[in-house]
Amino acid sequence: MDEFFKDVNFLVFKEYVKNYDYKNVESVEKNDNSVVIHTKYSTSNINFYDGNIIELQIMNTFTDENEFYLHFQMKTLSHALELFDDMIRMINKLVHKPKIKVLLSCTGGLTTSLFASNLNDCAKLLHKNYIFDAIAFETIRNVIDDYDIVLLAPQISYHHAKLQGDYNNKIILKILPEIFATYDASKMIEMIDETQVKYEKKSNNSPVILNDILYSKGEILSIIIIRNSMRIHVGYRLYGVNNEVLEDNEIIKESVTISDFCDIIDTLMI
Repeated sequence: MDEFFKDVNFLVFKEYVKNYDYKNVESVEKNDNSVVIHTKYSTSNINFYDGNIIELQIMNTFTDENEFYLHFQMKTLSHALELFDDMIRMINKLVHKPKIKVLLSCTGGLTTSLFASNLNDCAKLLHKNYIFDAIAFETIRNVIDDYDIVLLAPQISYHHAKLQGDYNNKIILKILPEIFATYDASKMIEMIDETQVKYEKKSNNSPVILNDILYSKGEILSIIIIRNSMRIHVGYRLYGVNNEVLEDNEIIKESVTISDFCDIIDTLMI
């Protein structure tokens, strides 16, 4: 009976997403087993597979990165609709190009305020997706959660290690003295660009292969959680009895719950 309801809920959900009223989008493509949603800055896919498996994906076409990804087996209609609502919220965020918020800080905030103004002007000229603000260091912890990147002026750079340790999901940089002394906005933006590329590569590293584990009674599921300033990656890999990789995938969401881990296990069990 449970399997019957899974089949019915799968078909109901498929018809629901095909007939959903997608707002603020440029176009929607539909066929028997997929729906593709295009906005100015994202392409989203909803795919339906055998075994009542559903895949949800949002690609940010501005950064060429996945902003949202998961696949799961249909359990209940309410659960599937909850995940679909998460996807729609993310699509709506990407209707307009999302701004990357950068916070500059120095002892009193005055010199970094001037530099932030220069950086905002430069970002517009270079068509960069940054918005810069400045604040005195003594109040930085009151607002740091609202920012993706933090830049510390040379005179307070000694706080870097402590701040990075407390906020290890954020990019925190020391402004080079030669950049700060000349307010070289283009060089600072170039440094931010380069650091973001390195940070994303580090965040997307594959799980370590279990070369040294000898196990012959079943499969091993390895799960790793990586959080950065904008999303959470839950990478998972299923190993066979000879340590061969049977499945290698990930979930990408703004937040995760125990249901997401249950979805991983349920999907791999089939």
